[in-house]
Amino acid sequence: MSGSESRGAGGDRLAPVLRPVRAGNGFEEALEQILQVVRLG
Repeated sequence: MSGSESRGAGGDRLAPVLRPVRAGNGFEEALEQILQVVRLG
């Protein structure tokens, strides 16, 4: 049981590192999504 608990704690410690540095506004997010679709298409 202690192994699963330590893995959970490790994930909690990494959460701030893995999140985006700053959240963009709605326009920036929409523009990113459009550019991703254009690149994939």
